[in-house]
Amino acid sequence: MTDRTARPRARFLAALAAGTAAVIALSGCTLIEELTATGVDEGGDDGMVLVDESTAPDALGFFEQEIDWQACDASLTAPEDYECATVQAPMDWSAPGERDPIDLFLVKRPADGASQGTLFTNPGGPGASGADFVAMSADYFFSADLRENYDIVGWDPRGVGRSSAVECRDDEGMDDYFYGVPDGADSMTPEEWNEWGVEQAIAFGRDCAMNTGELLGFVDTASTVQDLDLLRALVGDTKLAYFGLSYGTDIGAQYIDRYPERVGRIVLDGATDPTVPMFDVVIDQQQKFGDATRNYLRDCFSSADCPYRSTDVDGAIAEMQAVMDEVDRTLPKNHDGRVLTSGVVQMAITVSMYDSSSWQYLSMAFADWFDSADPQLFFLLSDSYYGRDMDGHYDSNMFEAFAAINCLDYPLITDPDAIRDFHERLE
Repeated sequence: MTDRTARPRARFLAALAAGTAAVIALSGCTLIEELTATGVDEGGDDGMVLVDESTAPDALGFFEQEIDWQACDASLTAPEDYECATVQAPMDWSAPGERDPIDLFLVKRPADGASQGTLFTNPGGPGASGADFVAMSADYFFSADLRENYDIVGWDPRGVGRSSAVECRDDEGMDDYFYGVPDGADSMTPEEWNEWGVEQAIAFGRDCAMNTGELLGFVDTASTVQDLDLLRALVGDTKLAYFGLSYGTDIGAQYIDRYPERVGRIVLDGATDPTVPMFDVVIDQQQKFGDATRNYLRDCFSSADCPYRSTDVDGAIAEMQAVMDEVDRTLPKNHDGRVLTSGVVQMAITVSMYDSSSWQYLSMAFADWFDSADPQLFFLLSDSYYGRDMDGHYDSNMFEAFAAINCLDYPLITDPDAIRDFHERLE
């Protein structure tokens, strides 16, 4: 049997990155004339065109829509003066008339004063809801000057949330994917776990294809960029004002590249490089998660409540790894019947590294485990990443959209030498 206790620090950090890689590469990746502007508003007061010769003739009808802003319904947590709307976009921008259109859901925070235009925003992901971001955060996230002078609009990109969305499994099926374990798991080798994981990922990808249909092939970021230009035109802005966070910077960067003449005021915060290969993205994430974990532990050692017996980083990492080894041998159950595995512990650690305010909860999770073998906080932290509530309901399709969008945006790497090199770099 393979030695599962050797090189704990290296294996632990590699596990964090491997968990991220598994989320990104779901294996579902393997399944998946000139303008005649009659009736279309061609320009604004400054002469800048809202649509031009690059717009396919059979897409012009989409630019003739009027946004019907209405009060948001009770399913969306938003202040009373916020407005909601749904518009349509081509499913396939390369052949706009050949497939059924898709819906794009928007939320607007109206400007407090005389509006100078619309500021569009995307909070990241991919898969995060821009509509929810504006509904819940615009009043405090954006400055008073911005709120005074701009309508702030968030939209759910194609594949996400209340827009035409990627659908893979129901709540029970998502639980099975994230938390299911195979028969005989307590005696499986790491290689057998990997084989089972690949089988699960392929099955998940097939479910996404079956339940989403042809939309699954059109949720790429390039299509979202064209959607954003449609939205810009529909609000009557000749140039785009945009604020993007994290993955939202990919959308902004691609917009700048595709429509340089339509760029207004754009801010990209936490920029990512969409040209970097996926394996390099994962390696970079490994390094950042590793740095964050070490920072967490150093901070923990300064507290009397730090749960680790060791007072050095490598020793505490070995304790974390020992917990993961132990739960894979014993497969303890949570109070709701779910089985605790190293994957759950890994995700609890990973999600806690995004924000130092979560470090205390990770320490509490390990303290509960060391004191009484109580796994509940590990599950709560993992659930918070996947959007699962206490009743077992997943409140968004962020994970499904995340996987589908990345599968289209990043070329699938199948070369055995490249994969072998990737795993060696993880170690």
